[in-house]
Amino acid sequence: MPGGVDVVVDPAGIGGDLIHAVRDGGVFVVIAVVPDPAPERGVDVRRVSAQSDGALLGRILADVADGKKRTRVGLTLPLTEAAEAHRRSEDSSVRGKIVLTV
Repeated sequence: MPGGVDVVVDPAGIGGDLIHAVRDGGVFVVIAVVPDPAPERGVDVRRVSAQSDGALLGRILADVADGKKRTRVGLTLPLTEAAEAHRRSEDSSVRGKIVLTV
């Protein structure tokens, strides 16, 4: 987009390179546990935090198991290939969740 976008929200922790997509004076929001990019061109860098909620996670997982909610699984590997799963996660070559089976 010419001139950049007003706001970028980075929930996946892709990182600071996305700040270049924000217009001068725009907003960059970091959600994942990654370092904040250095502010530049008047871009306001903000961090959003979350707290774990085991009960909510349990309800979400139950809904997924019952088919009420869907998630995209991009790759399934055995636990013995966890290093490969990590590499694939880092190089962003998988669209969707990476599942390790036991």
